[in-house]
Amino acid sequence: MTLAGLSERLGLPPRTLYRYRRDYPDLVPKNFELESWREFIGTVRNYSADRTRPRDRNGTEFSAEDQNGEHAEFSAGEERKQRILRLRLGNQVRRSSLERLRESTVTVAECEAVMSRIRAAVSDEILKLPAGLSHELAGRNPPFIQQVLNTALRSALDRLARPESYL
Repeated sequence: MTLAGLSERLGLPPRTLYRYRRDYPDLVPKNFELESWREFIGTVRNYSADRTRPRDRNGTEFSAEDQNGEHAEFSAGEERKQRILRLRLGNQVRRSSLERLRESTVTVAECEAVMSRIRAAVSDEILKLPAGLSHELAGRNPPFIQQVLNTALRSALDRLARPESYL
């Protein structure tokens, strides 16, 4: 019998059995005997009887004072239920934060579309320079040309700053 066949008989996914073999190399049964695997899974899945309070991520037990001033003795079933609820809550928090991130993410296509609209609006505004401007500026000194172009660009940018939306 293979591990895949054993997983089918136990009703567990094969990756779970492979994970057990990786995580508990000394405890996992070396043979494919169904009862020895059931016994092993029962010991690995169930909590020990002396564990009555929930543990934090480091494996240390919370003190009774940490439980909102209440004495927090849990049965193994209640402890498992609390742990599952904490895991579900943590998963929900992760899902909602990913959803918020997904909503706030701007795609490349959206950026390109917005940039093309801005480019079209800016080029239309800049092209409103007088047609004969180049002939008028011919032969002038460079500082004067720079000043005229800066003024033209500034007025175009001021026109773009109006409340009209280019997005």
